[in-house]
Amino acid sequence: MSINDGSCQANLQLVLEKDKLDPAAWEAAKGAGNGAAVRVAGALKLSPKEGQQWELPVGSIEIVGPSDGGSYPIPPAKINLETLRGLTHMRPRTGVMGAVMRVRNALAYATHTFFQQAGFMYVHAPLITGADCEGAGEMFQVTTLDLAKPLPQSAG
Repeated sequence: MSINDGSCQANLQLVLEKDKLDPAAWEAAKGAGNGAAVRVAGALKLSPKEGQQWELPVGSIEIVGPSDGGSYPIPPAKINLETLRGLTHMRPRTGVMGAVMRVRNALAYATHTFFQQAGFMYVHAPLITGADCEGAGEMFQVTTLDLAKPLPQSAG
């Protein structure tokens, strides 16, 4: 079994040993399908296997949110981006969207850090637009004229 919390692209391999787990936990872990939410406890260690740096020998496991792997809409393998358009609520659980979010996070952080260190302040300025959405344009009027001094009216 492997898990991923979305903080990086790689999965973390769990090492489950039947004789070290409660029998009910072992059976629950065997039935945990793709997409199940789990809570595990163990001591992280360097992996002796090639291709992965770490592994987690599991001392205890709890299935927090079960998932039927057969009907889970996101396969463990690569998924087509067109398919993801119809599964908007599932996008953050995919590797490609996780990668996009990590890149966006790094770029936003670098940009904000650069400007903060240069003495700038981040401000959410109000957006003034001519677009009238749901009648909001009737709420107030923006003008550069002094309303206390009406414009002179020309005759004619």
